[in-house]
Parts: sequence; C-alpha cells; structure tokens
Amino acid sequence: MDSGGAAHRVGSADPRSFKTELDRLGLKDTAAIDRINEVASLVDRTHRAELSRTYELTRSLKKGLGLSI
Repeated sequence: MDSGGAAHRVGSADPRSFKTELDRLGLKDTAAIDRINEVASLVDRTHRAELSRTYELTRSLKKGLGLSI
C-alpha cells in the first residue's frame, strides 16, 4: 500500500461481494468503483489461474510417481 495516499482495503476479490463491500465503504465515485472492479477481477482471475497451475503440477507429479512404482 502507498503510505502517502488514502488507500482502502475493499475486502475480497470475490466479484459476488463487490456491491456490499462498496456500500460499506460509502464510495460514490464511479471511476473509483470501476477501477476497484477491474483490479479485483484481475486478482480473482490470477488467483484462479495459479490454483489451476498448482493443481496440474501436483496431478502430473503424482501421475509420474505412480508409473515408476
């Protein structure tokens, strides 16, 4: 976080909770809300991609170990 700016933590990257989190913060600036939505969506996609890569790596390692036994 930037120590010089007034940054607020929104809550989570779950798009289903955006409306309640933004209402909680009391944001009315549509540009800020759009930017928060963009960043949260990007974080959500990145997190899901990382989970998928981790799953595939684990699966391939287990499959490789199973064949050598």
